[in-house]
Amino acid sequence: MSKQNEGNKKGSVTGPSYVSWVDMARGGAITLVVLGHTWRGLYSAELISPGFYRVVDNGIYAFHMPLFFIISGFFYFSHLPKLDLLHRGLAVTRRLLIPLVIWTYIFLFLRVLFSDFTNAKPDFNSLLVLPFPGILHFWFLWALWLIQIGLLLVAALLPRGRRGDFLLVISAVLVTALWANGPILPFQSILGNVYRYGIYFVFGAFAFRLLAPAVVERRGLIFASVIFLMLLGITLVPDISRFWATILAIGLSVSFLFGIKGLSVYRLPGLRALQWIGAYSFSIYMMHTIFSVSARALLLAGGVTLLPLHLFVGIFAGILCPIFASLLLARVGGGRFLGLQDRPPPSAS
Repeated sequence: MSKQNEGNKKGSVTGPSYVSWVDMARGGAITLVVLGHTWRGLYSAELISPGFYRVVDNGIYAFHMPLFFIISGFFYFSHLPKLDLLHRGLAVTRRLLIPLVIWTYIFLFLRVLFSDFTNAKPDFNSLLVLPFPGILHFWFLWALWLIQIGLLLVAALLPRGRRGDFLLVISAVLVTALWANGPILPFQSILGNVYRYGIYFVFGAFAFRLLAPAVVERRGLIFASVIFLMLLGITLVPDISRFWATILAIGLSVSFLFGIKGLSVYRLPGLRALQWIGAYSFSIYMMHTIFSVSARALLLAGGVTLLPLHLFVGIFAGILCPIFASLLLARVGGGRFLGLQDRPPPSAS
């Protein structure tokens, strides 16, 4: 047995492989996404008081999407020197853009079909829209695709030997300039989220270099937790500037990731479940609102207005139902076409 495996068995600070804690981080991030959308849906259904709603909503939306972009950027630059850029671009398009188109119309059709049970009341005219630049929650896929394709174009201008650290530095300068000038740059409807979130994607590569070798012992875990809670308190400050909102999002994300890595060395059942959820994060992201909205509609139809029950059922349905749907679709051969995972990757097994 290797030392690392011994560490895993004993729960020592050597902990699981980096892939394990990254899957756990994905699991935590997607859980926050499901919580955020469920929370906003319950507010729209008038089940939450405005004051309580704002406290929780501010905390979640201060960092949960920056966190997703940061995690998405963890491994991006490390593989570029070894990859054919054209094939990489086609793979990114297959992975992000095609599912974006398909799922956009699936969602729009379902919203029309079940309009009587949703907060919005769309009709069939709402299907007559282009899927770009990403409507509903699919704006994330559009922005992530554009960021990766844009960085591939930058990489194509460099010799293969400069597609490592040099490309990372060039990309950091580029996305920082885009972020700084984002509000005044053109094509906001198409590129606005690229200007806003590209900086987090590239920061993810730097963050992983910081986090991967880090050994987060108990004191470090406590420190990360305290910092995270303190930063959450700042989210209650009204009218925070754009600069400080970005710094806050990075601080919350990094302390969250340090906390996940610190917890990952302990053999806790909940963390194993979080790792499993993280392995299906893409499937959950694509489908979670279908099931969380359905759960809310069914509970309300049954006269249930108890907030904790709505929250629990909405999150439970939004996470587990997409996983089972993904596995079911894989059996009939449609999962990969829809961009869904058909089984957990080796890191979650």
